[in-house]
Amino acid sequence: MAEATKEAEKKPIDRVIRVFVSSTFRDMHAEREELVKRVFPELRKLCEARGVTWGEVDLRWGIPDERKDQRD
Repeated sequence: MAEATKEAEKKPIDRVIRVFVSSTFRDMHAEREELVKRVFPELRKLCEARGVTWGEVDLRWGIPDERKDQRD
């Protein structure tokens, strides 16, 4: 058992931060722009400098435009 613990200690730990952004299609437009253009790039730089992988996911990505016009 001590052998397995030593092996686990040798492996590098993946450090990852993922942020998921969700809202309706009718709100948060200005806030999302601020996040994508200013906040997230700064956070990505800070994370990379510390060996952390940064990733953001906007849960609206991949939704067809015609669905965006439908009622929330």
